[in-house]
Amino acid sequence: MKNLVILLFVLVTGFSFSQSEGKGDKIESMKIAFLTNKLNLTAKEAQLFWPLYNEYNQKMEALRKAKKSEYDEIKSKNGTPSDKEIAVYMEEVFLTKQKELDLQKEYYNKYIKILPMKKVAQLYQAENQFKKELLRIIKDKK
Repeated sequence: MKNLVILLFVLVTGFSFSQSEGKGDKIESMKIAFLTNKLNLTAKEAQLFWPLYNEYNQKMEALRKAKKSEYDEIKSKNGTPSDKEIAVYMEEVFLTKQKELDLQKEYYNKYIKILPMKKVAQLYQAENQFKKELLRIIKDKK
């Protein structure tokens, strides 16, 4: 019953966000509902998990935006970038990937403090399932 209440809250909140915001918020609302359903979080677990998960996603998004801006910068150069510019860019890509991995490890350690190990493992599986489902939805719309 608690999970049903949480799911309804997430869906209502997600619907209101999708009305006023763009596709990114609608997808995020779908993801929250999907993960809530798959993880079967208790009310207490959800209260501890979602702020932490949102914090993780904000930090991960910041890293991805930094990587994209680096790519956009080298792409915007007039003509073909030099080998040195490409090498610097590639080093930045590897550094960003390492930062992403470090962030994943950091939050894994935080998740296992608030969730049972089984639910932490389910989180990673559910995230991958959501990506596949989202790709299927996009493919079906085309």
